[in-house]
Amino acid sequence: MEPIMGRDMPDLIQEVAPNYFETGEQQEGANAFLEKRKPDFSPWR
Repeated sequence: MEPIMGRDMPDLIQEVAPNYFETGEQQEGANAFLEKRKPDFSPWR
């Protein structure tokens, strides 16, 4: 088994959550981080 830290992160995310980059969830997380606010993930729950 390959160690997790030895893998390319986008490839790992694609394997674990295939539609992660298509949902907008990661964009909300990135925007919240840059705007220094808590992310609102309620649309994805």
